[in-house]
Amino acid sequence: VQPSVTTAYSIQIEDGCGFQSETEIITVGVFNVPWSVVKIGDEQTINCTDSPVDLAVGVQFNDLIWHGDISYVWSTGSTDSTISVFSLVDTTYSVTIHRACTQETVVKTFDLYTENDPVITYTKDTDVEDIACPGDPINIAVQASGGYPPYNYVWSNGSLDSTTTVAPLLTDSIFVTVTDICGLEDFVDYVVVHVPVADPLIIRGVQNDTVACSGLKVHFGPAQPSGGFGWGYELSWTNFDTREDYIQDILYHDTTYTIRLTDGCHADTAEKVLRGVIAKKNDLQLILPNDTVICAGDAIILEAQGVDGGGNYKYFWESSVQSSGKYLTATPTESHNYTLRLVDYCDTFITGNVQVDVSNVSADFEYEYINDYDISLKNKSWSNDTIRYYDWTIAGIGASSTDKSPIIAMPNGNAYEVELMTTNEHGCSDVSTVLVMPEYHLYIPSSFTPNDDGNNETWKMESMGIRELKLEVYDRWGNTVFATTDKDFEWDGKLNGERVPQGAYVWRIVLITDNDQYVKREGTLLLLNDFQLR
Repeated sequence: VQPSVTTAYSIQIEDGCGFQSETEIITVGVFNVPWSVVKIGDEQTINCTDSPVDLAVGVQFNDLIWHGDISYVWSTGSTDSTISVFSLVDTTYSVTIHRACTQETVVKTFDLYTENDPVITYTKDTDVEDIACPGDPINIAVQASGGYPPYNYVWSNGSLDSTTTVAPLLTDSIFVTVTDICGLEDFVDYVVVHVPVADPLIIRGVQNDTVACSGLKVHFGPAQPSGGFGWGYELSWTNFDTREDYIQDILYHDTTYTIRLTDGCHADTAEKVLRGVIAKKNDLQLILPNDTVICAGDAIILEAQGVDGGGNYKYFWESSVQSSGKYLTATPTESHNYTLRLVDYCDTFITGNVQVDVSNVSADFEYEYINDYDISLKNKSWSNDTIRYYDWTIAGIGASSTDKSPIIAMPNGNAYEVELMTTNEHGCSDVSTVLVMPEYHLYIPSSFTPNDDGNNETWKMESMGIRELKLEVYDRWGNTVFATTDKDFEWDGKLNGERVPQGAYVWRIVLITDNDQYVKREGTLLLLNDFQLR
């Protein structure tokens, strides 16, 4: 026997006669040595440029004696204990280990990981200023890094280099596909090529021309180009056989003319069709504005418009011998009737007139303190038309009135600006502003005669609105002969009880008014005191 496990066998023995037998049990013991499997190379990580790696299993018996009878079957089909593998993606491998002696089977799995660095691309969009005109060539590029060079490039225009030249007519995205040596993944980037977009080409400065009769010249231009790319303009009346912005032609019948425009990029062309027309002889007409009223000092623009007739109008305002155009700017100081003579190309003329009346208004007023705080405002405004509104404003105290001549209460002795706006029925207005303040009054005589004749014996002043003062009188040598701080002083022409000599003296006064105004004044005084002695 060759049991793989411990097995009991029975045996029966009989003698030759068959009358006596005996049965025995024989046990054959089989000892299975424990064993284990070790994985070598599990969970390795590779990239697409690495060499194949080894995966292996090792079998070990607990008694450290090789007992053999071990077989291997890998998921790759290999029957060795070691295999060499390579993969571009994460892969799981398995191996089945079989021990024939004990009919034991063990399965082990191995994980192989892949980790490839990505390709990194960098592109830069072009600026619109980089291209002057649509269709101009421009170089664009892609920069690659990472991954595993060398790199392969495929542009959407078919170019196979890292740089390419494109010439788009419109803003476009140019795509590029980059792969590394492994070729596992396409990395797509793009460059936006900004192409300038021009404004539409526009031809200005030309219009249909009409002549009074056959045989006269029509004139077109000079044309004024704009739009497009703003440079290198070309204008032509001959489909670019010649270049010119102006044309004139003798007209014998109604004719069309075409002007064309392109710019330095030659990406677009604009054209404008004009007509030269021989006018029909309708009667000449003159259109003038209606009679009107303006405020004094304002200007008015009178516009005349010729219609029909022979065209090519000339406008003669106010008996002028030279044409001054269809507009007249007038600033009349009084009502005036403006006349116009309109002459067409055939010397047919027509006259008309516009009456411009001038509305005058003047804001004016006087004021008078009727007591310490109230002022009476006397309105003296006038207008040659009906006055509709009076608007009084006193800055600083928030007072106002629409009365013609109001009485306003001032809160204190300060100065305030009083404004009057007077408006008439035509909306013409005028403003008058007066600084109103409590007035002070000072009168100092220039002479007196202290000669005991009873007339003009003392020198004194008249004042109002003065809070305090200091007055001094000096002789020709600068000596003070009189001084006072009394507003109601009277000087009798004496110094220390004696008459001062007859002659000229100088006085100086410093004062402060009731509204805190500081005033300095000086003058001369003629003192005559010897009349009686004569």
